[in-house]
Amino acid sequence: MDSSQKKLELLQKELTNTAVVLKVASQRLLGTKATRHPIFIAHTDGKISYGIEIIDGDEHGLKWSIRLATTSFKSLSRISPARTGSKFSKMSSA
Repeated sequence: MDSSQKKLELLQKELTNTAVVLKVASQRLLGTKATRHPIFIAHTDGKISYGIEIIDGDEHGLKWSIRLATTSFKSLSRISPARTGSKFSKMSSA
């Protein structure tokens, strides 16, 4: 099995384990009417600044970090971490 396949399998496992968190974040974003199409960004290398951090992989012992975004920078200004339930620890208790 090649490296890319292993990464995808790990991502699939982590998405399955965090599905409830992602669903709640998506529902909360949709509730703000900021977008009809939430975008989840999964990444493993360093920090990126686009969107709102939902799950910090380093903080939670995961390989992948997840950010929630929209297609519009203007829409992002209407989203606050509190409204989307940012951060895995907060979301997992929701």
